[in-house]
Amino acid sequence: LAALAVVAFWFILFRTTLGYELRAVGLGPRAAAQAGIDPKSRMVLGMFVAGGFAGLAGMVQVSGVFQRVYDGFSAGYGFDAIAVALLGKNSPIGIVFAALLFGAFARGGTIMQSNAHISSNLVAVIEALVLFVIAAETILRELARRGRPAAEDSEGDHPGRPGIACRRRPARGPRARRRPAQPVAPPPRIGGRA
Repeated sequence: LAALAVVAFWFILFRTTLGYELRAVGLGPRAAAQAGIDPKSRMVLGMFVAGGFAGLAGMVQVSGVFQRVYDGFSAGYGFDAIAVALLGKNSPIGIVFAALLFGAFARGGTIMQSNAHISSNLVAVIEALVLFVIAAETILRELARRGRPAAEDSEGDHPGRPGIACRRRPARGPRARRRPAQPVAPPPRIGGRA
């Protein structure tokens, strides 16, 4: 059933118009709105799709494992699912491998506690460290992206080397805006000859 869910997720996300619109809204709601996609309705629709997959997982847990519904049956599977999606980078294959890793953490924690007498809370610490690394990568990438344009636009100076002129690559395409060429300093003279 999980394999079918992964195939359905891949098909919806990468082979349908709905999937294209969901990815466009996820990457940039304002850009998607400029392209004629309503971001709010697509976000709500994305929540419905995710809720459908979560309900499918809950149905398997209730009907196959516990055979009844009671309060608190999930044991935090929803939070684990968020962590799996983050680790899998929202790609179907990545999510499969991340789910296998988190499943190994959960099963290995109980075996580790019974055989080696090590607390199973160590697994929670390792999972948290994995999530911190993922969050740090995202934060650092965003900070680098925000810092890059300011350094490149400082009066034509080379980023990291003030005073050295740099040439910009010309924009390509039929609608490329033509920018005036920036002056470049002549090369330094060597040996005193003119």
